[in-house]
Amino acid sequence: MTDEEIASLPTYDWQDAAYRTGISHKYDLSVDGGNERSQFRVAVGYEDTDGPIVASNFKRGTVNFNYANKLSDKINLSSTVNLSTVKQIGPLGAQGTTTQFSAPAYATPMMLPFIPIYLDNGELNVDFAGFPGTFKNNTIHSSLFNEHTDQNNSLLANLKLSYQILDNLSYRLVFGLDYRDQESKRYYDPRTSDAYKSKGVLYEWEDKPISFTNTHVVTYEPKLNGEHRLKSLAGIEYFSYSRESASRRAQGFPTFQFKQMQSAALVTEASGSWTGYKRLGSFIQANYTYGKRFMVSGILRYDGSSRFGDDSKFGLFPAISAGWDMAEESFLNHIRWVNQLKLRVGYGETGNDQIGNFASRSLYGGGPAYDGEPGISSNSLGNRNLRWERNSTYNIGIDFSLLNHKLTGALEVYQRNSKDLLLSKPVVWAGGYSSITQNLGELTNKGVELEIGARIIDRNDFEWHSSFNITFQKNEVTKLYDGHTVLPGNEGIRVGYSLLTHVNTQYAGVNPATGKAFWYDANGNPTYRPTAMKGDDYAPYGLPNGMPNSFGGFNNKFSYKGFTLDIFFQYDYGRVLYNNMGRTLGRKGDSNINTLQWYYDNRWTEAGQITTVPRPYDGAAEAGSSRGDLASTRYLEDASYIRLKNLSLSYDIPKRYIKSLNLAYATIKFQANNIFTITKFSGYDPEYNTENTGAIPLMKSINMSVHIGL
Repeated sequence: MTDEEIASLPTYDWQDAAYRTGISHKYDLSVDGGNERSQFRVAVGYEDTDGPIVASNFKRGTVNFNYANKLSDKINLSSTVNLSTVKQIGPLGAQGTTTQFSAPAYATPMMLPFIPIYLDNGELNVDFAGFPGTFKNNTIHSSLFNEHTDQNNSLLANLKLSYQILDNLSYRLVFGLDYRDQESKRYYDPRTSDAYKSKGVLYEWEDKPISFTNTHVVTYEPKLNGEHRLKSLAGIEYFSYSRESASRRAQGFPTFQFKQMQSAALVTEASGSWTGYKRLGSFIQANYTYGKRFMVSGILRYDGSSRFGDDSKFGLFPAISAGWDMAEESFLNHIRWVNQLKLRVGYGETGNDQIGNFASRSLYGGGPAYDGEPGISSNSLGNRNLRWERNSTYNIGIDFSLLNHKLTGALEVYQRNSKDLLLSKPVVWAGGYSSITQNLGELTNKGVELEIGARIIDRNDFEWHSSFNITFQKNEVTKLYDGHTVLPGNEGIRVGYSLLTHVNTQYAGVNPATGKAFWYDANGNPTYRPTAMKGDDYAPYGLPNGMPNSFGGFNNKFSYKGFTLDIFFQYDYGRVLYNNMGRTLGRKGDSNINTLQWYYDNRWTEAGQITTVPRPYDGAAEAGSSRGDLASTRYLEDASYIRLKNLSLSYDIPKRYIKSLNLAYATIKFQANNIFTITKFSGYDPEYNTENTGAIPLMKSINMSVHIGL
């Protein structure tokens, strides 16, 4: 086709068809009452939201019940029961990232724009032979006809009992239960391009996680002379978690109306599993204060986890902190504008057991068949020496309050050293295993946190309160195992660098004479065929990482009579992300897809042209060259941003207007979220931490609510 013929083709906006204005309805009702000895509160809620992308919906119903009873002068009983049911419906790829060709967030930007979405009669355009181009399905049709449903029913309950044994000795008991019944269903309708050959495909998953907690605490507060106060605690905590799962896959349904497993002609897969772990801990804690001047607190924990080896299940974790409010001393208490000037220091150790539940054990699994007979096989390599990952944190800070508490704030400097990191270590395949979990490395986090709050105006009917916070951080891997400076299998984890370090082939640009992309080799020489990047190779712009140098927020609250305006900004600076979705949209020559206008306008077209976009080439890779869209630093982008995260305006209707309606209060509130963002990042959203391919971007939302009290 000529350029004129291409330009004359009609254009259809697939993204506009995939996205829509979502609408949300939310209702809450609560009732409370009681007397001096017994109180209760019952709250119910319902939410129904049509999401911003086609075929998405969220429904949630909740019932919360709180009860407290003073059984006697010494015994108090309280309980909380929260019931909820959540149903989520969404298109393929509605959760996280995806590269599914029928996922609208991924596919619609790349659909060839001259393909009609609808036929002249208003029906969706479907071609079972496939559309021209790489993306052959009508993703709007697939989203409307296929089903992607998640159902989560949960019970969260706790029971608390306190007993005042003596005036200075008490006992507290807590039982907690978290039960969830989760079901997921993926039904590929036989009327869609996804499943018409299979006459429908059904996937079903079931998960039933249950966790139980039990805590016993004894508190002792002796009577001391003067301003001395001491409070000590001792306790035991128990936690157990189990989860049973099952999954099935079937295909071949008589018609699209049959969507249950029993109607399938063939069940092709079935599986089930169980997992669980337990933790047991004990602790003692003492808190001492002297007036309002001195504060000292110490705690010693002894925690055990079933995830670790037999010889290392338990770990001892101490912590101590102290504070001194200098504003209470004689050399400062006469200065009236200094209300607080507290110096505090602390040291503490915590443990991390976030690994697989059976990482310390060598396991066998059933299922493999041998000569038609059932059998078992080994499937994991255990490590009986596996132990707690240990984090040691040092901090020093100062809290201040000045000018009759009009100016408040805090400044803190901290360092957290992590050792015995829980990492996966590759092993030689000859033994039948690919990796083993071990305690392998060390990591350091350093930072400074600053918080400032001010009552800028506080007079008559007008108030203006402002707050600002910022955190500066530096993350560095300080040690790996066996003398390695790079974690085998992951070039991004290396000694002397931050986690999430980007180690990518270094892009050198486009040869102005030929339009071919070229890169730097290990020695800094231009090359058309680079090898995989190593950490010590030439890197003219260094090795950036995906962690911010600083982040925080800025909030302002204005009040005038019954009106309240809240404005909150969120910001993040210094983070670099790999824009893989941008790379996908910039591919030229190997995929027959729609692309971004910027890539088309800036592509190389003639000798001498200076650009970063190579010429398109059929097959992407020219003779003697790597493909032009090779994964490299070309797609690393500054993801720093500042975002107007939340804006809300509320009005409390004066009681004189609602008194006749027997209302205690009435408030009207307008709220907007994610209003605008300033960033250089060209992807959907710079707030993504890592991957963004096919992810549904964070949406703007505007809400109106009415709150009424009887």
